[in-house]
Amino acid sequence: MTKVIIIDDHELVAEGISRLINQLEGFELIGIYSNSNEGLTKTKVLKPDLLITDLDMPGINGLELVEKLITANAKPNCILLTMHLDRNTVKKALKLGVEGYILKNADSEEFLHSIKTVSKSHTYYTPKAMEALIENGKEVKSSSLKKIQLLTERELEILNLVVQGLSTNEISEKLFIARRTTETHRKSIMSKLGVNNVAGMVRIAMQEGLID
Repeated sequence: MTKVIIIDDHELVAEGISRLINQLEGFELIGIYSNSNEGLTKTKVLKPDLLITDLDMPGINGLELVEKLITANAKPNCILLTMHLDRNTVKKALKLGVEGYILKNADSEEFLHSIKTVSKSHTYYTPKAMEALIENGKEVKSSSLKKIQLLTERELEILNLVVQGLSTNEISEKLFIARRTTETHRKSIMSKLGVNNVAGMVRIAMQEGLID
């Protein structure tokens, strides 16, 4: 049973997520907290498998909460809820090891997908977060930018996972698609970016400021 805690000071958001959790087999909601400090304390004590937390809250924000959990060696798999798509916020979340990054206005299908994915210790960042990294990257080369803009939303998502070091099998499992489909997307990405291997894909990602 995957135990879940929600920390969000917006009651309607918390209720909506709790309904999604309750319809999932194998998941148990063990706490909902509107106060981030209380949520931090309860997370340390109850030790959930999955934490879903808002980014912007009174007191400590979502990223600060994750930092404190890391310091206390009590960080579970985490999904960060936010309306922020600025590069620095996304990048900090990645550096802290936040497994999930999803917008509050995402549809229920994406929410459910992120919950299932992150509960398995895989990473799910909404494709829009990937796009924000690209659009706000530093020293972007115009030729590379044009190539990146050729990628579809799914291809951007797969590029993000490749950069994170996931294998073809891991990407297929994470996105619930066939291995052959993943391989087709990877070939399409390499063709559009003008590279012929993973190293080339990572190099383009570095040029775009997706990774340091």
